[in-house]
This record gives sequence, C-alpha cells and structure tokens, in this order.
Amino acid sequence: MRVFYFLLIFSALILAATLMIQNFTQDPTRQLKVMKDMSFFAMSIFCTIFAIVATANLIPKDIEDRTLYTILAKPVPRFEYLFGKYLGSMLVIFVSVTVMTILLSAFLYLRQEALLSDLQEYMQVAEQEAEQAPGAIENEGLDLARVEASSLRAQGPSWSLLAAVVAISLQAMVLGAITLCVSTFASSGLFTVVVAFVVFFVGYIEPVVVDSWRSSTEGISGFSNLLISAVGVVFPNFQSFNLVDGIVAGETLPSGWLGRITGLAVSYIAAYLVAGYLFFADKEL
Repeated sequence: MRVFYFLLIFSALILAATLMIQNFTQDPTRQLKVMKDMSFFAMSIFCTIFAIVATANLIPKDIEDRTLYTILAKPVPRFEYLFGKYLGSMLVIFVSVTVMTILLSAFLYLRQEALLSDLQEYMQVAEQEAEQAPGAIENEGLDLARVEASSLRAQGPSWSLLAAVVAISLQAMVLGAITLCVSTFASSGLFTVVVAFVVFFVGYIEPVVVDSWRSSTEGISGFSNLLISAVGVVFPNFQSFNLVDGIVAGETLPSGWLGRITGLAVSYIAAYLVAGYLFFADKEL
C-alpha cells in the first residue's frame, strides 16, 4: 500500500490552494482561513479512507498469504496479534498526520509572512503620507491596516491547530477499531469496507436525525428511547470529533472538550477491540 503518495498529493494540494486562493479572494485573513479549511479537509479524508481501507485488509491479507497460520502456530495470543495489527495501522496514520501537520504549518507560516510583509509595506507608506498630510481618511486606513495585521497574526500556525489534528486522529483511531472488529467476522475485505463506511455515515448523521425526530415528535415511547440509546451506544457520535470548523473560525474550545472526546474515543476503541477479539477467538482458521 503506497500510502505515502497521499502525502505528495496533500502537499501539492496545499501549494495549489495557496496560489489559487489569491484569485478568488483579496481578503488576506480569508485566504489563511480557506487554506486551513482545505488542509484539514484533505487530512480528514486521508485519515478516514486509510483507517477503513487499510485496516479492512489486514486480516484477509494475512489469511490469503497464510501468514496468519504461521504466526498463530507459535505461542502468540490472538488478542496480541489483533492489537498489534491495530497499532501498526494507527502508527502509519500517526506518522502521516505528523508530516501533514508539519507541511500545513510550514505553508501557513510562509503565506502569513508574505501577506504580513505586503501589509507592512502598505502601513509604512501610509504612515509617511499621514506625517506629510495628516487627515482622518489616512488615519482610518492605517487603523484598518493594523487591525488586519493583528487578524493575520491570529490566523497563523498556533497550538490550537493541534486540537483539530488530535480530533481528526481520534476519529481515525475509532474508525480503525470498528473496521478491525468487522473484519474478524466478515467474509471479505469489500464487505468490511462497506460496513465500516455505513457505520461512519450513520454515526455522523445520527445526532441530527435523533434531534430532528425528538423535536418533531410529541411523545416518545420507552421502546423508542431504548432503541435510540442502543443506536447511540453501537454507533459512535462522530459529530463530537468535528472541531475543525470552530478552530478555523477562531473560536475557543470549551473547557475540557478535548479531554472528553479523548475519553469517548478510548472507550469506543477498547469496546470494539474487545468485541473484535471475542469474534476472532471463536473464528475457525
């Protein structure tokens, strides 16, 4: 699996976006926001696809190559084999996300510095003109330029971007655990991929559907509440990991939010890995 070709595509996408954004908007702050938004979108797509497709083929490939029989013939517990496979795929995602984050930070910093340099040149000229012919119009333009410069500095690389990266990574880790669990009893890798994408889709739209249903229904029976709770337990709420929009917009994360989604992710990962082991322990090989 030539996964690192995606990194080349990612870097090319960011470079192209940096050049194309100038043609679509003249607002410097908007340019940086769009650049971050596109970068996180590419990162999320990569992590989602890799977490599902790569993990789905781990066990079927070992069975096809008969590597699995050689490993389990030795004193290797099945859970150790399963957990090792999961950690291996997550390690690739971790390395990939790290490289993507470095690329994003570098491109963002270079673009920010270029925009700030242009703005500072304008401010120097405006200050000289204001000294020669002081007036309200010149002063107002200079004040707006200072505000724009402050906004540009706020949109550059910052520690808050890491929160979005962590959220994307946690979502990928949950998806990987779900996919590995399904692959322990699935009949083929294609079936595993389809089921994993269905679980992801249901988990993503579940909060919206449930809220809409509850608001449009006057009374919900006990059975319906039980069914909703069961769906909420089986299908993770992937909307909880969607922090990108708020971070790109410059919003401050609620206190403890990152800790809560980390705890949620760890809980789901542990549950799906245990469930996968129970299926895998009874699997005839």
